[in-house]
Amino acid sequence: MPQYNVAKTFADRRYRVQSARTYFYLNEATCERNVETFQECLHAVAGATYGTGITAIKLTALGRPQLLLQLSEVIMRARKFVSEVIGGRGNVIGQKLTQEDLAKRLEQAGISDTKKFLEKVVTDSQGVIHLFPWSGIVDENFQLSDTFRVPSIKEGRMVRLISQLSNREEEMFRNMIRRLNTLVKTAQELDVRIMIDAEQTYFQPAISRITVEMMGKYNKDKAIVFNTYQCYLKEALNEVSTDLEQAKRQNFYFGCKLVRGAYMEQVDPKIATKIVRIASEFAMPNL
Repeated sequence: MPQYNVAKTFADRRYRVQSARTYFYLNEATCERNVETFQECLHAVAGATYGTGITAIKLTALGRPQLLLQLSEVIMRARKFVSEVIGGRGNVIGQKLTQEDLAKRLEQAGISDTKKFLEKVVTDSQGVIHLFPWSGIVDENFQLSDTFRVPSIKEGRMVRLISQLSNREEEMFRNMIRRLNTLVKTAQELDVRIMIDAEQTYFQPAISRITVEMMGKYNKDKAIVFNTYQCYLKEALNEVSTDLEQAKRQNFYFGCKLVRGAYMEQVDPKIATKIVRIASEFAMPNL
C-alpha cells in the first residue's frame, strides 16, 4: 500500500501542523529521556489535580515511527483481506461472523491449510473479534514478524502481511511497548488518566490499535487509557463504534477524546478550509 511507504513528502512531519508537537526519532536513548519527561508530566498533573487530571503523550516519542508505519499497513491489508473474503468494510468485529463462518468462507475461496491461522483468531460467544491475537501486542515479548499471516486468495496459501523485521527492529518495537507500559503503569499508580494523542493518518491505525489493547489491559476498573479520534476522517464514526463494541465484548472501560484533527491540513488544505468553514457555520447559531 503506497500510503504506508516512506516518501519524501512525509520527510518533515511538521508541515502545516502548528498546534501539535512533532517528535523525530534520533536514537533509543532519546526515547528513554522522553519517557522520563512524560513521567514528570504525570507527577505534575497528579499533584495539581488529585485524580481528575489527564496527560497527553505521543507514541512517536517512544520509538521509531517506521515501525508504526509498517504496523499500520498490516492493519489496512488485514481489512482489505476481510473485504475480499467476507465482504463489507472495516474491522472484522463489525461483520458479526462466527469462526465457523470464517472457515467456510476461506474454504469457498479455495484456500486450504488455514488451521494455524484459525487457531489464533480471537472470538467470543458473539463471533470473531480479531483475526490476530492483538492483545499480545502490548506484551513486551511480542514478535511482529511471526504473528501477521493471512490466507491469500490469489496464491491459495498463507502469506506474511509484514516484511521480515531484523532482530534489531523487533527489539526496537519491544522497547516502544515497554516504554508505553511504563508510562501507563505510572499513570495508574498516580490515578492520572493518560491520553494517547492522534498523529498522521499513516501512523494512526497502529497507534489506535495499540491504544485500544492498552485499554483492555489497564482499563479493567476505571478508564485510565484514552484514545484520540480525529473526526475529519471519514472512518471516524466506524472506528469509534467498533472500538466501543470491543470494549463491551471484552469488558473494559472505553476512554476516548474526539477532536477535529490537527493534521487535517496536511491531507488536503482545500478540504481542510472547507471543513472549518462548514463547522463554523454550524457552530455559530448554537453559541
